Formats: sequence, structure tokens, C-alpha cells
Amino acid sequence: MLSLEVKLPELSEGDVLFNNDYNMTVNQNIFVLIRSRLNQPGTLSLGSAGRTKLIPWLLLVSFVFNVIALIVPFLKIDTFLSSEKIYSLPHSVALMWHARLYAIALLILGFSIIFPFVKISVLSYIWFVSTSIKERKRLLKKVKPLGKWSLLDVFVVIIILVLTDHQTFISTTPLSGIYFFLAAIILSLAVAEFINKLLYPDILPRTAALRLTKKRLSELNGWRRFIIPGLMLLSVATLIAAIDIPFLQISQFLLSSHTYSIFRSFIALFAPATWLLSLVVLFFLIIFPLLSASASMVIWFGKFNPVHRKRGEALVGFLSHWSMLDVFGLALLVFLIEGDALISTKIQPGLFLLTGAIAVNFISSITANHLIFSRPD
Repeated sequence: MLSLEVKLPELSEGDVLFNNDYNMTVNQNIFVLIRSRLNQPGTLSLGSAGRTKLIPWLLLVSFVFNVIALIVPFLKIDTFLSSEKIYSLPHSVALMWHARLYAIALLILGFSIIFPFVKISVLSYIWFVSTSIKERKRLLKKVKPLGKWSLLDVFVVIIILVLTDHQTFISTTPLSGIYFFLAAIILSLAVAEFINKLLYPDILPRTAALRLTKKRLSELNGWRRFIIPGLMLLSVATLIAAIDIPFLQISQFLLSSHTYSIFRSFIALFAPATWLLSLVVLFFLIIFPLLSASASMVIWFGKFNPVHRKRGEALVGFLSHWSMLDVFGLALLVFLIEGDALISTKIQPGLFLLTGAIAVNFISSITANHLIFSRPD
């Protein structure tokens, strides 16, 4: 029996099995202990401690803010020689439905109104009710990737605010509803991250898993040796270009013909009334996508032991979860379909670069994962 130098909680017989053949370390024993505790009967809430005690409160606040966001308006639009218009989440759905844009109406209804409550319900079930770790992971895997799409309407509002910035004959003002909704969605995303961290502890894996070594660039042959680096470099290049090159230009009579890129959108929103939304653009559309692409390249080209590589891949997953260029791209599509009645615009090259950056990033991620996990060494 291998002796430990740290004080562990009292174990029952069979909690941890020591394997002299694999020479298990203290951290690995702790990993097995945590897995055994997670698999024991009981809910996550019963074993919560420290920061995890905040999870029920975060879920409650997210639910309340979502309810408020359904009642309080999002946006006020003042147009020359026209009456003031107030927009809210339900009003956006009704507007799309009456315009016979049924697909967009259902999209906003599903992602921005129904799904936030579904996600809060699922996360609450995982935390308070479920006693099976397999069920928790299965449910979290289904709702976690979809959470960011609830911000679709937020990005549509951001686009409208940017295009009406410093215009004489039209102006827009964000109302409190947009901030309640933004806070609600970010809180639910954070809770999903907390629970994910609890279900997948960031500590050493079991010794048997150490025998699996990820394939590196130097271990690939033929076309595989060049396809991943090429896709990654193309992804970074299109991402940088999409951030800087304009995607839309105003083309309406009596309005200034400004052009806007993602970075210029951040600058336009960096004002006392909209500075919080400018941070949304800065972090979700610029910083997190760039960090995610950069981290992917470091993980791919670098030489790491399996433990550090696994943690690096977890970091890339975290950054990708908070990168929302794909949501912004869908918001642009929604605006191009519905927004012409408000502001006439012309498509600029940046829109195609943005589409390309989203597509290349998706293809490179799928290809890299296939090559990495296709066979153990």
C-alpha cells in the first residue's frame, strides 16, 4: 500500500484503489476520491461548499432578471417626423410575425424567450435533484453550448445602436430591459461553467489515462501535417481582418454614410450611455475569439505532457464558450432581413470575412479534434 503525505478525508473501503504498477501520485488519488464522491447518492447541492453555495442564488437572480426582461423595454427609437417607438422582447417576436418572417420570429422566441427559462430549469434540476453523475453530464452537455445563443437579441440591439450613432434624423436609446436580460444570460452562462468545473475537476487524471498521448504536428504525415496549421493560420488571419474591416455601410437618404466594423462598433458604443454594451463587443467579439484562436495554436504546436495538454484544451473550450462571433453573425443576418425598414444599409467586405472566419474556425476545430482523437498512441 502506498502511503500519502497529505491528510485526506476519511475513506470507506473501496473509495480508492492503489495500483503499484502505475505508481499513482497523491493528486491522482485525490482525483479518484472526487470521482467516487460524485458518483455516490445525493445531489450536488448537498455537497456544496465555498463559492458553490452561490449557485442557487445565481440561478434565482437569473430567473428574476429574465422575467423582468420580458416586461421592461429594450430600446427606444426616435425617428424624424415619426412617433417614438419602444421595443421589447415580446414586441420583437410580434413584429417579425406580423411581417411574415416566421422563421426569425420563432428563432427569437426560442432562443431569447423560451430557452433561458429551460436552461435555468435544467441547471436547477442538475443542482438540486439529479443524483446521477452521468445524467448531470448528459444534461449539461446539451444546454451549455446553446446558452450563448440567447444573446441573439442583445446583438441585434447593439447593431441598431451602432448604426444610429451620431445621426441627426434618427437616434436610439438603450433601456433597462437590455441590461436585465444581458445580466440574466451571463449569470446562467457562469452557473453552467461552475457546474462544469465541478463535474470535470481540473486535477490530474487517472494514471491509466496518462498512457494516452495526443498527436502533435511532428507526428503527422502527408496532408495532415499541413492542413491543421493552414486552417489555424487562415482562421486567425480572417478573424483579425473581420474585426477591423467594415461589414455594413449606411446608405439611407439624410443619414451619414458611416461604415462600421466590429472594432469601430466598440468605439461607437464607448460612451456614457452604452459603455457596458461596448464591453460586450470588446470581450465577446474581439478578446475571447482572439485568445481562443491563439490558445488553439499554442496547444497544437507546443509540446506538453498529457496533463497540461488536457488543461490547455479545457481553456480553449472555455474561451470558445464565451466567443460569440457566430451569434453576432446570426444577429447581422436578422438585421439585414428585418432592419431595412429602419435603416437602409449596404453590405461591405467585412461581412464576408466575418462569415469566412466563423466557417474556417468551425472547420479547423472539427478537423483538429478528429485528428487528435482518432487513435491513441
